[in-house]
Amino acid sequence: MPAIRDRTTAEVLCFTHHLDNYDKTNEQHKTLESLRICELSEKYGYEVVDIRPSWRKYLELHHLPLTALLGDHIHLNPAGKALMASMVIPHLRYDPQPPAGPDRVRYYNAAGKLLGGSFDDAAAAALGNPFRFEFEGNRVDVVAAAAGPFGTAKILIDGKKPSAFRQCYAMTRCSGVPGGGWPAVRCVTLGEGVVAEDWEMTILHANKDWSEFEFAVKGSVTGPDGKGNNREKFVSNSGRLIIEPNTTSFDLLKKPAPPGCKARWSVYGTFCDEWKPAGIADSAKENVYTLVQGLPNGKHVLEIVPNGDGDLPVRYLVAYQPLSPAKSAPGTQ
Repeated sequence: MPAIRDRTTAEVLCFTHHLDNYDKTNEQHKTLESLRICELSEKYGYEVVDIRPSWRKYLELHHLPLTALLGDHIHLNPAGKALMASMVIPHLRYDPQPPAGPDRVRYYNAAGKLLGGSFDDAAAAALGNPFRFEFEGNRVDVVAAAAGPFGTAKILIDGKKPSAFRQCYAMTRCSGVPGGGWPAVRCVTLGEGVVAEDWEMTILHANKDWSEFEFAVKGSVTGPDGKGNNREKFVSNSGRLIIEPNTTSFDLLKKPAPPGCKARWSVYGTFCDEWKPAGIADSAKENVYTLVQGLPNGKHVLEIVPNGDGDLPVRYLVAYQPLSPAKSAPGTQ
């Protein structure tokens, strides 16, 4: 696939399939993964390096079995790593021009004015009244003075609590399968109405090779939230969890399910609905708080509304604006 636009060496995607004897289901799953990578490359303007044709040709020319370049049934051995590097390196190139567009990280003083120079000596200003700040991006940090006393404040984004934005929640890595380090569930998608809580999947029944099994999920806040199986798309009763088929690792056990087999993960917020600054002992360090992270990348309005229970000495704010998709970025094709 030709490059959509010139990118730096850190902006090249490559993809390949494991060259094992996959069954039909896994082959279909891998094809979907490849299609997804191609979609993302077109959206964000990355080059895709499909090494599979060259890889297969190399094996054919040297009369090598599929496993000759693998250290196990998945990971490459040193010879395989060298071969992959030789196929990817020709696609890397240096782009001396910085990406077009505005600075991706901007600093503002406590009055909301853009700081064009150094911000290390930005003076702290106490917020006594509600503070309204317009920004563009998906994240805002606030840096407070090192020492208090401090009060608290409510945080609003576009007139809503940050917790109202589904995109501002993240998940921990799922616990491993019994006796192994692989995450028991490799991919969970957050649905609607998400809240911060701990989740637990309990295996109800499984056949000997784990090709088919049934499970139930429960949230620490939501409670029991439905039953499903590994062969079909699962949407929990509350709509808060979505698990696609064939995205679990229990089949790696290759033995009957142990009694009470479970998988656990947590959902947490990357925001604060109420800002509660505190002092830090080392005044040389920045007293940083992330007010919100993960917003839809665009224009937003931040409001900091003091609760009237103490001072809120703010030194400066930081707004983060990631690169936009290639189709909307300046100077793209």
